[in-house]
Amino acid sequence: MKITVIAVGTRGDVQPLIALASGLHRAGHSVRFATEAIFADVLRKAGLEFYQLSGDSERFHAGPAGVAFRESLDRSPFHFRRFWKAFVAIGFRKHLREIAEPCRDAEAIVCLPYLNIGATLAEFFGVPCFVAGMIPVPAFPTGDFPYPFFSGAKPRMASDANLRTWRRALPLMRISDDSVQEWRQQSLGLPRQSFVESYQATRRLPHLFGFSQVLIPKPQDWNEDQTITGFWHLQPTTNFTSPTDLQEFLDAGEAPVLVGFGSHVGREPQRLTKLVAEALALAGRRGILVTGWGALKDVNLGKSIFSTPGVPYDWLLPRVSAAVHHGGSGTIGACLRAGVPQVVTPFGYDQTFWGHRIAALGLGSDPIQARTMTAAELASAIELVTGSDAIRSRAREVGIQVSTEDGVATAVKTIETHLARIKVAAASMDSELAIS
Repeated sequence: MKITVIAVGTRGDVQPLIALASGLHRAGHSVRFATEAIFADVLRKAGLEFYQLSGDSERFHAGPAGVAFRESLDRSPFHFRRFWKAFVAIGFRKHLREIAEPCRDAEAIVCLPYLNIGATLAEFFGVPCFVAGMIPVPAFPTGDFPYPFFSGAKPRMASDANLRTWRRALPLMRISDDSVQEWRQQSLGLPRQSFVESYQATRRLPHLFGFSQVLIPKPQDWNEDQTITGFWHLQPTTNFTSPTDLQEFLDAGEAPVLVGFGSHVGREPQRLTKLVAEALALAGRRGILVTGWGALKDVNLGKSIFSTPGVPYDWLLPRVSAAVHHGGSGTIGACLRAGVPQVVTPFGYDQTFWGHRIAALGLGSDPIQARTMTAAELASAIELVTGSDAIRSRAREVGIQVSTEDGVATAVKTIETHLARIKVAAASMDSELAIS
């Protein structure tokens, strides 16, 4: 079957869908992946057809506009929407003009929820569309936990308080609505929808969530079309050879603490790097700094800290004593599978939510906000997670549990089952029409 996958955003947004697309490819499907040029090499190595969309998310998120965009959400959904309209909608409209082409011969479509395009693509092309992402979305409120993007929400609240956070999140579903409605009318020739119509159409689509029920059990108020599959990881790295200097650092002493913030960049990378170095010194721990997209700077930090732009996490995590990271769900999943204690230092978005989940499950410290974090606070958290037998034991226990999950295989099976059900229903309808 020909399947088109559409994903744009940070590496944490796109890479899990590359893992899912790779699973579909291994299952015998022909997969075209529409995304930005920065992911081209990963896609080609996975044997997937690459369709290039315009834009450069790395440059955006590593720059001042990306930082301001993330911080606008902490103020309110309305500030976030205003920022979107002022700075982000131009690039989004360009994507909208591009994404129909890679879907033209598709028999099914998979897309991220943030684009809010799934229902329109399904309507226009007349094919099934699956919404796939790594966090719960506003279309499916629940009383079991608060909406993940609201960092101010407490980790344990009553059901009605949780539901209020989801109602507050509804404006986030509308940030792209003007652009989508314009696209529907002007590019696709479809009628304009009200927000209620768009909301209900989105809710009717099957949704796949690429995280583990170890972190979030499926809410009682979701139905069979919302599937929590387990994390979507790329195939394990088998051909990675450690650089000599990195291997020598690992062999020279006790297991270090990994510090890396992925695609997320703060306003003062130099200050954050020095803060991390000071915290490691206060905690008496060696460290490996993964500089990523620029949150940490590659500077001379002494013999107790090794700095690298990037190392495959599935290779590195089993070799460290703990991980300090931003709290993206993909990094959370990688650390869980490796059985590594965690210190989550959220930069924004859903990261505080995951940090609270890690703490509640006894897998790490309470989250520490990156913008206000001090060296003493970080050192204390590092000392806690590296020195606690209970946390280390719990991390190993959950690591074994999560390692038995195959989120990609579950997602692929879910998609195939849904498509087979549609095929049977269509055949039955054709048969009834022939008889009549």
